[in-house]
Amino acid sequence: MLHAAYERLNWIERERVDKLVEEEFQRNRGNAALKQIMQYYAESEPGAESNELHSIIGTTVSDISPELESYYAQYFSDRAAIVALNTKYNAVFAELNKQADELEAKIESEGPAIQAELASYEADRQQLELDIQTFNARAQSGGFTSQSAFNVARNALTARLGSMNARQQAVNSRVAAYNDLIAQLNALAIRVDQLNASINGASATSGL
Repeated sequence: MLHAAYERLNWIERERVDKLVEEEFQRNRGNAALKQIMQYYAESEPGAESNELHSIIGTTVSDISPELESYYAQYFSDRAAIVALNTKYNAVFAELNKQADELEAKIESEGPAIQAELASYEADRQQLELDIQTFNARAQSGGFTSQSAFNVARNALTARLGSMNARQQAVNSRVAAYNDLIAQLNALAIRVDQLNASINGASATSGL
């Protein structure tokens, strides 16, 4: 809404408003979030900074000059409520971003480790299958000199097979946990989209 309002300003009024908004921005130089978002717009939408700052100051900064407050009053019946709502949403966004960063760090750390574990498991599994085939061929051809030698070889393979089955369960559990992290991250993305939609749909305006 404020973007469209800014576009409709004549050049005289726009110069006046730009000056007021820029003064407010300079007065809030200590606001790290405001500084960061304006840096983002300077890089992503060069030339649109004044329009963006006009909207951001009007909806996120509570303490502004009386002259600028009077200007925004033509668009908002209760600007303080809009600022409070933005503050609330920003806090939710910050928490969601924090959770997303933590999940991404876990995913980035866990992914290569799981791939390495899967590769190691698969190599050992294939070797075990070859050893079982060799054992069976040897048994069928009478290659064992005694029942004792047969039992020793068979018991060793049985123990390895039990160990491989345990490893398979452990790897599958780890993969399931990894996939759950990805599902959580995707769910956070959906929540952010929903929050964005609710912000875009919320307006408290008068006169436009």
